[in-house]
Amino acid sequence: MQQRANKVVLSLLLLLAVAAHGQQGVPVADVDLSRKSQSLPLEGYAVFLEDAPGAMMLGDAMRAHRDGKFKPLNNVDLSQGVTGSAFWLRLAVRNVDSRNLQWVLSHDYGFAQIMNVYQIDAEQEITGDSSRAITTELREDTPYSQRPIRFRSFAVPFETRPGELDILYVRLTVNYANTQILALRVAPRVVFDSWAAGDRSFHFFFYGILF
Repeated sequence: MQQRANKVVLSLLLLLAVAAHGQQGVPVADVDLSRKSQSLPLEGYAVFLEDAPGAMMLGDAMRAHRDGKFKPLNNVDLSQGVTGSAFWLRLAVRNVDSRNLQWVLSHDYGFAQIMNVYQIDAEQEITGDSSRAITTELREDTPYSQRPIRFRSFAVPFETRPGELDILYVRLTVNYANTQILALRVAPRVVFDSWAAGDRSFHFFFYGILF
């Protein structure tokens, strides 16, 4: 009986959180994903936070978002100049399709030296549970053969289930002061693969002529 009551309370909390989503912290829209989606830059959908000491962990970032410390990511925020700070981004995505879908979160440039991606669900964000996050770490010295997607810039695949809200937290860091650009995008896997194939062909052709 107690277990059933706990489930009912948790369900109510989830409903309240979804209803209030976008009203807590900062007013940004969730990204609705479906098979018809195309490549989407994160400006206007993600929020971000500068972590000057670079000491924040995922749990700290989740608490900072609940406290309203993140701010909307706009075009003017993409270039952070030369900095040694770490930056956190948060994006909420909802699968509005009828089946599981495969996606890619990618960085538009190669300036970031380390990118950590954490995928959690709405329940984990409500409870503040960061221990069950699906995590991926990419470093500039990670061989292509060991990357989840072999590409010139950071690209991380993820999956969403029908009707569910997923939260992506991204941490961009550098080992020393360097140019930091917060330009990321999300795209269906098939769309990304098609674009990436064209990008590889272009660079092969360009550098083939140059050298």
